[in-house]
Amino acid sequence: MKNPTKKLYYIIFLISLITLALEITLTRIFSVTMWYHYAFMAISIAMLGMSTGAVTVFARKYGELSHEKIRDKIASYATFFALSTLLSLFVLLSVPFVPRMTGIGIFTQAFLFTVSAIPFYASGVIIALILTTRYMDKINTLYAADLAGAAVGTLLFFLFMSLTDALSFVIFLAAVASGVAWYTKKSHIRAITTVLLLIFTLWNHSSSLIKIEWSKVETGALHAAIEQNIEWERWTPFSRITVSPNSDSAFGWGISPTFYEEFPTMKIPQKQLIIDSAAGTIITGKKYEISELHHLRFDITNMAHYFVNDGRVAIIGVGGGRDLLSALYFDQKEVWGIEINKRILEAITDEYKDFTYPFATLPKVHLIHDEARSFIERSSLKFDIIQASLIDSWAATASGAFVLTENSLYTVEAWKIFLNHLTDDGILTMSRWYFKKRPGEMLRLANLAWTALKENGIENPEEHIMIVGMLYHGPDIPEERQFGTGTILVSKKPFTKEQKHLLTTISKRFKFDVIVNASTKKASIFSDILNPKERDSLLKTHPLNLYAPTDDSPFFFNTLRPLSIFSYGNIDSEGPLSTNLKAVSNLFVLLAILIVLVLLFILAPLWIHMENSSIEMILNPHTLYFSAIGMGFMLIEIALIQRFTVFLGHPTWSIIVVLFSILLFTGVGSRFSSAVWNKFGKKAIFIALFVILLTIGLFNMIYLSDLSSTHLAVRLLYAFVTMALIGTVLGMPFPTGMQQLQETNEESIAPWLWGINGAFGVVSSVLATIISLFFGISITFFAGLASYGFALLALLLISKKIAQKK
Repeated sequence: MKNPTKKLYYIIFLISLITLALEITLTRIFSVTMWYHYAFMAISIAMLGMSTGAVTVFARKYGELSHEKIRDKIASYATFFALSTLLSLFVLLSVPFVPRMTGIGIFTQAFLFTVSAIPFYASGVIIALILTTRYMDKINTLYAADLAGAAVGTLLFFLFMSLTDALSFVIFLAAVASGVAWYTKKSHIRAITTVLLLIFTLWNHSSSLIKIEWSKVETGALHAAIEQNIEWERWTPFSRITVSPNSDSAFGWGISPTFYEEFPTMKIPQKQLIIDSAAGTIITGKKYEISELHHLRFDITNMAHYFVNDGRVAIIGVGGGRDLLSALYFDQKEVWGIEINKRILEAITDEYKDFTYPFATLPKVHLIHDEARSFIERSSLKFDIIQASLIDSWAATASGAFVLTENSLYTVEAWKIFLNHLTDDGILTMSRWYFKKRPGEMLRLANLAWTALKENGIENPEEHIMIVGMLYHGPDIPEERQFGTGTILVSKKPFTKEQKHLLTTISKRFKFDVIVNASTKKASIFSDILNPKERDSLLKTHPLNLYAPTDDSPFFFNTLRPLSIFSYGNIDSEGPLSTNLKAVSNLFVLLAILIVLVLLFILAPLWIHMENSSIEMILNPHTLYFSAIGMGFMLIEIALIQRFTVFLGHPTWSIIVVLFSILLFTGVGSRFSSAVWNKFGKKAIFIALFVILLTIGLFNMIYLSDLSSTHLAVRLLYAFVTMALIGTVLGMPFPTGMQQLQETNEESIAPWLWGINGAFGVVSSVLATIISLFFGISITFFAGLASYGFALLALLLISKKIAQKK
C-alpha cells in the first residue's frame, strides 16, 4: 500500500461525526423515555464506551499489528458499530427505565447505560487504533480530523432532526457506520448491509415501523397510554412534540371549584399536546365563541387580567394557546404569544387549525417564534401583563442536556428584564405548583421577585408582591399531601388599597387562598421571606435553598443544599417539587454507577494488562497530565455550554455555535499545536491557555449578562469568537502530550493514557453538573482551569524527565 494513512483521515472524520451525532441524539431519546435529568448521561456513556475501546487496543496489543491488519480491525469494528447501534436502540425502546433507588432500579439504570455505551465502544476502538498505534507521527492532523468530524456531527444532527425523527436518524447513523466499514474494506455483505439500513431508515421515517411505546415509567400507566394514542408527532433538535386525545372536561392549571358548581355540564373538546412525554398543555377545540369560554375566568393563573383592562399582554410559552385565549376572553387589546418551539406553533396554526381557534389570523394576536427572555429584552414594546403559566424545563435541550434543567426565565437578571419591559402600571405574573405544607417552589419564586425588585431600586419590594394559591381537594388526597397551583403578581408600583381589596374579593369568590397581599402583616413563612428583618435568617436556616437563582446559577428547580443531599428526609413529601429534588440526589447515584463502570471496564483491564509496575504507571507524570486535561476539558466545556445556553437564549444556537465551534477550533488547535510548540515551546501553549481562559472566564462572570440585551448577531459573534479562542488553546494539550510520549520513548502506554483521559472525562461530566448546581457555573469553569494547572505541573515533570535522558 503506497500511502496506508490516506484513508484514515476520511475514516476518523466519519466515525467521529456519527459518534457525536449519536451522542446528541441519545439526549433526545433519553429525555423522552427517561426523565430530563438523565439525558445529560449521554456524554458520560459516550466517553465510557470510547475509553473502554481504547483499553481494548491497549490490552490486545493492536498497536503491534500491521497496516493491513489494522485496516481489517477498523472495518470489523465499524460493522460492529452499525449493528450495536441498532441493538442498543431496540433495548432502549424495549426495557423500561426504572429511576428508583432500589436494587432493581439501580441495576436497570446501569444495564441501560452499559448497553447504550456499546456503539461508542466500537468507535473508541477505531479512533484509538488510528490515534495511538502506528500513526502517532501524524497525531496533530489525525486528531484535527477527528474533532472536525465531531463538529460536523453537530450540524448533521441539527439538519436531520429538523427533517425526521430521532429513531430514524439513529438507523441512518448505523447505515453510515456500515458504509465506513465498506469503504475501509469492500465486501458484498457490507455493501448490502449499508443499502438495507438506508432502506430501513426511509421506511421508518415514512411509517414509524419502530416507535416509542412507553415513557417515564415512574408516572405509571398514564404516559404509556399517551404513547399508544398519538395522533401527531414531530421532532426538533431539542424536543419531541406529540398530540393525543384528551377528555372534554374544561382544563385549567387551577380552576376554582365554584366553576363546576356554576357550569356543571360545560364540556369542551380538547387535545393534549405533550413535550418529551412530560410537559403537557391543552389545545382547545372551537366549540364555543372565545367570549363563552367561561372556565378561563375561574383559573387562578389568570388573576392578573382582573387588574388590567384593554392592555398589551406578552405570553411566555404559547403551548396549545390556552393563555392566548385567556387574554382574548378578558378582552385585552393585544396579545403577543412567544413560543420557542416552532413545532408547537405548527401544531396549533397548521395541523390542528380546523380543530382549534385561528390564532394565526386573529387581529389581536401576534405569534412570535423566539426565546421569550431574548425577545422581550430586544423589544421596544412595553407590556401591561407578562404572563408565564407553569413554564419549566421537563425536557432536555440537545446542548443543554449536560446541565440538568438550567432555565433562563427564573433568574434575577431575567426578572429585572421583565420588570423593565412593563408599563408603569404593568404586572408580571407567573404560576407554579403550590404545596401548602411544604411550599418550597413558591417561596423561592417569592424571594426571586423580592430580589429582582430590590436590585431594580425598589425600596419596599414586599408592597409590590401579591400571591394567591389554590389546592386540589379530593377524598383520596390527605390534607398533608394536598397541592395545587400558586400565582404571583409583581408590579412596578406598590399595589393600591383598591387592588388589595380586589384580590381579596376575587379570592373569596373563587375560594382561593390569599397568601401575600402586598404586605408582611399576616404572619406566615411567606411574610418572613419578604420581610427585610426576617428574610436573612430564614434563607440561612430553611432546609431548602431558597436563594434567588442568577444567570451564573440558573437552577431554579434545584432547592437542595449541598450538605442536605442525603440528610434531608422529606424529599417524597415535597409534592411536585420532589421530582426535581430526586433528580439532584440521583446525580450522586449516577456518579457512583459511572465510577463502578469506569473501574470495571477501563481501569481494571488496564491494570491487569500493564507490563510495567502498576505503581510506576500510576505515578508516571504522563498519567497525571492526561488525567488533568481530561478533567479540565470536560469541566470547561460543560461550563461554557451551560453559560451560553442562557446567554444565546435559543437551544438551536447553542447547538450550532457552542458545540460546533468549540469542537471545530479544538481541531484547529490540534492541527497547529506542533508548530506552536516548535516555535514558542511547550510552556507557551499553557501560558496562552491560562491567559485566554482566565480573561474570558472573568469577563463572562462580570459582564456577560450586560451583553444579553445586544442584538442576536452580536451575541452570536461574541460566542463564536469566544469558542474559537478557547477551542484553539484547548485543542493543543492532547497532541502535545502524545508527542511527549515519543520523546520519552513511551509510545506503548498511549492507549493507557487515552483510557485514563477518558475515565476522568466520564466522571467529570457528572462532576461538572454537581459543581454548577451547588456552587455556580463560574466555579465549574475555574475548577477546569485549575485542572490545567495540574497538567502544567505534569508537563514540567515530563520535561525534567526528558532532560535527564538527554
